Amino acid sequence: MASLANQPSIVVVGAWNPAILQPHWLAKEVYEIPEGQEFPATMAFSTDPGAPPKCSIGGISYIASSDRLTVFVEGTEQANLEEAGQRTGSILRSLSHTPVSAMGQNFEFKIEAPSQDLLNVFEINDDLISRVPEAYALQGTSIQSTLRLESGILNLTRAFDVSNGVAYIKFNFHNDLGSAEDAATKLESSFWTNYQIADEILKSYDTVLAED
Repeated sequence: MASLANQPSIVVVGAWNPAILQPHWLAKEVYEIPEGQEFPATMAFSTDPGAPPKCSIGGISYIASSDRLTVFVEGTEQANLEEAGQRTGSILRSLSHTPVSAMGQNFEFKIEAPSQDLLNVFEINDDLISRVPEAYALQGTSIQSTLRLESGILNLTRAFDVSNGVAYIKFNFHNDLGSAEDAATKLESSFWTNYQIADEILKSYDTVLAED
C-alpha cells in the first residue's frame, strides 16, 4: 500500500529575510503567544555548510532561506494541513511587502511492493536502452504529467526506482503569485483541498498498488 515518502510541504518562492523568521518572531506574530511565555520550539541545524536551520513548533516546521520559505507538516490529518496553511498564511500577511512569485504544495507517496499492473505504467516505448552501451543498467524511470485545474497547475510525477523496487507518486500543486496577500488567500483555502485531490487520484490506483 501507499505511504508517505516525505512530509507534506508548502514552498513559497520569493525574496525572504531569514533573520526575521526566527522562533520568537513566529511565536509572537504567527502563534500569538504572549511575550515572555514559554512555547515548545526546537531548532535543528543542517550539517551542510550554509544551509538554513529548521524551526519546529508543534507539528509544523519552517525553513527560511533568502529565496524561499518551506513549511513541513507532520501527517495528512485535516486539522494539521489546515493549520499549516493558516500559519503560513499568517506569515505572508504579516510580511505582506515580501515579493513572492510562486507557490508549490507537495505530497509524495511510495509503494514498496508495486504490482505488475502498476509497473506496466512504466513500460513506455523508450528507445534509450537501444542507444547506450549494454553495460549501462537502467536504474529508474520517471513519467511527469501536467494537468490544469481550476485552482492552478498539478505536476504529477510517477517514478519507479529499479534499484530498490519502490514506486513513487509525487503531487506538486503549483501557483504563480502576484503578491503575499494573493499567496495567503490561495493557501489558506487549498492545502487540505489539494491533499484531497491527491488522495482521490491515489485511491484510483487501489486495485494496482500492491501485489495480492
